[in-house]
Amino acid sequence: VGGIFFDHYNSGDFEKDFAMWKMVGLTFLDAILPIYKRNVNRIYTSEDKAKQNALRAHYVEFNLLYDRGTKFGFLSGGNPEAILCSMPPTATW
Repeated sequence: VGGIFFDHYNSGDFEKDFAMWKMVGLTFLDAILPIYKRNVNRIYTSEDKAKQNALRAHYVEFNLLYDRGTKFGFLSGGNPEAILCSMPPTATW
């Protein structure tokens, strides 16, 4: 759960900014691959699925209440189906 938002990030130095983004990507891979390898063959229980759906509910809440892109899409008359396509297929409150 989480994310990186640099909506207004621009140091004015493209090379420096690109190097930072490249480092973010490489660091992400270094962090996520061991987690993936550790869990790729894991058997998930009903309790695990319930926890996942609760976390998904938090994502939905954030997206609908706080995400500027979602708000902009609705306020500008955008296609609701397209705006909501990033929503998880299931969530539990």
